[in-house]
This record gives sequence, structure tokens and C-alpha cells, in this order.
Amino acid sequence: MREETPISAEKIWIHIKKYWWVCVLTAAVAVAAVVLDTWREYRANAAAALRDTYQADSMIYYPIETEPEATTLLTLLDSQQMIGRVNEALAAKGMEEFDGQTDKLSMAWKGSCFPITVISEGEERTRQISTTLTEALLEWAEEHMGSEGQIVNHTQVYPCLVQASGAVTVYPPGASRAVGLTFGSFLGWKKLMVICAGFLCGAAFLFVLLIFDTKLRTRQEAAQVCEYPCLGEVKRRVKDPGKEWAAINAVIGCHLPSSGGILYVTFSNEKAVNQAAAGVLPENRERVRACVWSRDRLEVLCKETPAAGAVLLICLNQDRVNQVETLAEDMENRKIPILGYVVTEG
Repeated sequence: MREETPISAEKIWIHIKKYWWVCVLTAAVAVAAVVLDTWREYRANAAAALRDTYQADSMIYYPIETEPEATTLLTLLDSQQMIGRVNEALAAKGMEEFDGQTDKLSMAWKGSCFPITVISEGEERTRQISTTLTEALLEWAEEHMGSEGQIVNHTQVYPCLVQASGAVTVYPPGASRAVGLTFGSFLGWKKLMVICAGFLCGAAFLFVLLIFDTKLRTRQEAAQVCEYPCLGEVKRRVKDPGKEWAAINAVIGCHLPSSGGILYVTFSNEKAVNQAAAGVLPENRERVRACVWSRDRLEVLCKETPAAGAVLLICLNQDRVNQVETLAEDMENRKIPILGYVVTEG
């Protein structure tokens, strides 16, 4: 038995015409998922725009000689010691304590400069957190690390919007937070990748169907499966198939042995059997038999007219690889030589 399935351009095109809707369906599901996700993001961003959120930026300069010193300052940013100083300053102003869920701190290391970013609710509260934290970090560094530094950028506060994706949009001072839903909202890189992935899932399904499609679709595929010579081809759109069969039978009739006859056999195409039998020349009609494959039927025909040779009838778009192999194997088991095969279109 063959381990691979013959594949041709026509077989691929047949599957595309038959199953194109699978790719469209999976792509549509991906588009629906993107639309739903974008709408959820918009609703979340619209809710975030109603919050009074701000971003405060500041920067301290402190000479750093080694990387561990920089790591110490970065780690110190959200330590209990710094948060305690911040809470004391907030309490003195009658403001809520620092909340690790809504208040966000970050600091970068650029040479000997350390930019500090604070995101919180309330303009004055955000300013207070940033100012206190910047001064406390510089004081601790000068006290414990021995060098002198300075604040090079004092706290500046801007309105901001913390989006559902985690991205932060900063607005000019006094500007309002605006959220819109545009066509571009649906065309992010990740969203386009999701849509492409949906289409590719449909294409992968189509490819799997193609791999497991063992039907013979072209004469070239039949030649890959059947090692015997091709004796002719009868196309479905031909005006007079009888003439085609008569020509094929005339050629085969010239090679009829002195004893025995020719056996046409197909796996399932009754129409091809009838056409083959109808096209036999009158003088050879008694020596030619045609039938749909059946072991019992073959036994009867071989007893009536001992077959000196067999011709396989392969019906494209209907017969499968294993069926053609079964026909050939059955002929070989009966010691009936296979003269070749004729291709018809189903």
C-alpha cells in the first residue's frame, strides 16, 4: 500500500472551490473576536477616562560608580521605608495612603540620572507622592552611599489615561481625557495577526482534508498510482463518448490473444462499464467482458470467458487510491495480466 497520497494542482483547486468557506468562516470568527475585544477595550478605556489620573515625572542626579549601587536605588523605590515616608506626607495633607493597586511607581537608570515616574489619582496627591519620593530617595542615597546628588528635574504633573492594555496616554496640562472608537482601533498589529491566524486555521483544515483525500483527480495522479500503461482517456464533456470507447476498444482488440478474452473491471463506475461494453467491435463482443468489481462476479466472468488480460477502468473524482490497488491486486492473485488502464471522468 502507498504511504503518500498523490497531490496535483487540480486537486488543490478542487478543494479550494469546495471548502473556501471554511477559511472565510474561521477568518470571520477571528474578526468577530477582534471586534468584541476592541469594544471591551473601548468600554474599559471610557471608564478609565472618568478617573482623575495623573502622571508625575521627576529626575535625580546621583554619581554612580558601580552597578550594585544603581540596583540598590532601583530596589529602594518601592521599599517599605520609602512608602512609609510617602504615607506620612499624604497623611499630613489629609490624603489617602499609598495604594499599590492603583498607584504605580517606576524608575529608570541612565548613567548617573534616575528618572522617576508616578501614576496616581488626584493632581495634588500625585504631586505629593512624586515630590516626597524624589526627596526621600536622594536623602537616603546621600546618607548611606556617601556622595552628593541633586534634583535636576523637579516634579511635573500631567493628566493621563491608563488604558486597558496597560499603555499610558499623557495629555498636556489642563487637557481633558478623550477616548474614541475609530476604524484604526481595529487595525492594531496584534489584531491583524489574530485575523490572519483565523484565516490560516481554515487553510490548515483545508490542507488536512487535502492530505487525506485519496480520490484520484487527474490522469497524472492515476499514473502515479497505476504502474501500467494508459490505454486511453474518455472525458466527461466529450460529445460522443461511444466513439472514444470504440477507438480504445479497437486498439485493444488488435492485441487480443488467440485464446481467452479481455476483462474490463472498475471498482464502482457502472456507467463506464456499460460504455466500454457498448463500444466493443461486433467480432470481439464474445471475447470481451466488463463488470463492476466483485469477487463473485469475477469468478463467473472468468469461467464464461477465461481472461487473457485485464484493463482497469479508473474513474477520476470517484475512485480512490486503495480501490485501484485492490483491483490490481485481485487481478494479480488470479494470474490475469493487466494490459493497462483507461481513465474516465466521474
